[in-house]
Amino acid sequence: MLNITFPSIVFTIINILVFAWIMKKFLFQRVLDVIDERQKNIQAQFDEAKAREDAADSKKAEYEAHIRDVKLESEKILEESRVKAESERQNLLEETQAEISHMKKKAEEDMRIESVNAKKNLQADIARLAIQAAHKIMTEGQEANEGTSN
Repeated sequence: MLNITFPSIVFTIINILVFAWIMKKFLFQRVLDVIDERQKNIQAQFDEAKAREDAADSKKAEYEAHIRDVKLESEKILEESRVKAESERQNLLEETQAEISHMKKKAEEDMRIESVNAKKNLQADIARLAIQAAHKIMTEGQEANEGTSN
């Protein structure tokens, strides 16, 4: 028969508080560190995408300068160069925008997946630790009962 006494309730509460503190100190901080590292990686991907966009803008400026130089040569060369440069600029912008969009979607998906995985792992760890704590409490309760009956 389970014998519940005031000291056992106090001891159980103290055990739960110590357990919660240990979980916060050792488990939760590591999970938060992993999430922070993932966010840094995602930010680095966004920065890389921005650098590529800046490079595309730089190339666009180069093409426009080239067009101004060609204008001095002749009207015929100007028209051909303008069409070609505009087409290449548009292709570069489209490729860069598509790449940026793809990288953003991938980063968002990675972040979502990591968040879901972290939550699942955290829930599994909490459940495992709760079961272990319950088992320990039950074992200690049985040992206490055996000790009081002797």
